[in-house]
Amino acid sequence: MPTIIRLALALCLVFAAAPARPDPGDAIERVRPAEAAGDAWLSARVAAALLMDDDLAISDMQITTHDGRVRLSGVVDSDEDGQAAERIVWRVEGVRAVVNSLSVRSALSAQRH
Repeated sequence: MPTIIRLALALCLVFAAAPARPDPGDAIERVRPAEAAGDAWLSARVAAALLMDDDLAISDMQITTHDGRVRLSGVVDSDEDGQAAERIVWRVEGVRAVVNSLSVRSALSAQRH
């Protein structure tokens, strides 16, 4: 897949997973716009790095970022894919921590039976 298409897909994934704007009347922690933009940019860079790996499928993976801490969640095909995704994320500049909450597809199937 050409690089520009991968980058466009990464940006779509990031913005599709972005939380909706809260109601100003809600009693929630306020996030400064600069912090939110930095987190979104880091998420986009992480998604792009993951998309650049031809052996890794991230269609069932979600990326959330807060203050340089990246959480990977969703489903991968194997433990090796989950470990590879984590290694790729650590190489992205600006990542301060990685929380790998990925589940293995075959393990999920075995639990259902």
